[in-house]
Amino acid sequence: MEQLEYEIHKSSETPKYKKLNEILLYWINSTLIRKSQVVRDLCEDLADGQILAAFLEQIVGETIPNTVRVTTDKSKRVNLSAVLRFIETKLNIPSNGKWSLDGILNKDYSSILRLLVDLAHSLKCPYSLPSDISIAVTIIEKISTGGVKKKTTVHKITEDELIFQNNEAAALAIPQDEEIKPESVSTGDKFEEIFLDAEKIDQLTNILTEFVNSNLSELGITIEDIGNDFHDGVKLIFLLGILGEFFVPLYLYKMEPKSTDDKIQNVRTALQLMDDLDIDVDGIHINDIVNKDKKSNCKCLYSIFLVFTEETEPT
Repeated sequence: MEQLEYEIHKSSETPKYKKLNEILLYWINSTLIRKSQVVRDLCEDLADGQILAAFLEQIVGETIPNTVRVTTDKSKRVNLSAVLRFIETKLNIPSNGKWSLDGILNKDYSSILRLLVDLAHSLKCPYSLPSDISIAVTIIEKISTGGVKKKTTVHKITEDELIFQNNEAAALAIPQDEEIKPESVSTGDKFEEIFLDAEKIDQLTNILTEFVNSNLSELGITIEDIGNDFHDGVKLIFLLGILGEFFVPLYLYKMEPKSTDDKIQNVRTALQLMDDLDIDVDGIHINDIVNKDKKSNCKCLYSIFLVFTEETEPT
């Protein structure tokens, strides 16, 4: 066996399935609204355990022990193992064969959905889940001879959810047409006020560009476009290392990121460093920085600027 992939059958994507996905996304994102993470895809975003850990810690008010920063496939496994151990031993939620470490790591829809449904039952999700959902998942096994083997199985995701529903959940529905966005979080009225004025935006951009270049100059680095030059996280990590007077080990980030995942991991590392330095990361969303959103990049640099300088801000 060389590789396993999981595909959900289109026939499984019923209105009830889509509703379940929507409710779980809303529950997670509304819980993480004070964090810098926003989940857009349950399978992709929860597979390494980092966001899952942040979500659980926010709900239960405890730090999950033995979690690590995710930089390699090995660290993903170590991190997710710690999270699942916490779920089974601390929260007393057994897997009973419904979800597994390998299934979640390999982005198996049934493993991740059934784990989240178990969490919703145990942690009293305030939103009622749709009942009697099953999905068909095909496991695609790529073999050494170059061929593939396929096996399709049907997995029951929810049961009669009225059994688990409390009175509060019965009365709650997620707000229609509302998406949890990092902009929903207040990240400082002063910054938001600046970004409503085109002239002040130009002033702030000039101030931040000068601030960054004055510090990165010792590495022979010059930035020209705040929106574009930080999207892979490398210069952001360099800047934080210089300002904080510490060396960031090379195993924590990719010096030459080649994929979007590499860039996301770099920016995630930068935000973790900012948090360690007590720099406000509220409302700074990883994907927006990677996608070269100027406002998010300015917000990130502005937060750093406020901590490490007393220079004049736009008035």
